[in-house]
Amino acid sequence: MISLVLVDPGGSGLVISLFVAAAAGIALTWRARGFDRRWIFPAVVMALNIPHAVLLWHGSNAELGRHSLELSVSTRLALWAIVLLLTDEWLRTRADTADDMILRS
Repeated sequence: MISLVLVDPGGSGLVISLFVAAAAGIALTWRARGFDRRWIFPAVVMALNIPHAVLLWHGSNAELGRHSLELSVSTRLALWAIVLLLTDEWLRTRADTADDMILRS
C-alpha cells in the first residue's frame, strides 16, 4: 500500500491531485489565517526538487531511473506533508469553533 502511494509509476493523477489540493489549501488558509511556519520544510523540499529535476533531465541517461525514484518519493512526501498539515489546521479550527459554541451555551 505504501509503495503504491510513494513510488507507483502510473500515479501521476495522485501527484497532480495532491498538488492542486495543497495549492488551493495553502491559498485559502494563508488568506484566512496567514502564513504557517510548518509549511517551510515541505516547501523547501519542493523548491529543491526543481533543480534536482533539471539536473536529472540533463544528466546521464544510464542513471535516470535510480535518480528519478528519489525525486518522485521526495515530491510525494512533501505534498502529503502539506496536505496533512492543512488538514490538521482545519480540524483544529473546527475543534476550537465547537469548544467556543459549547462555552457560549
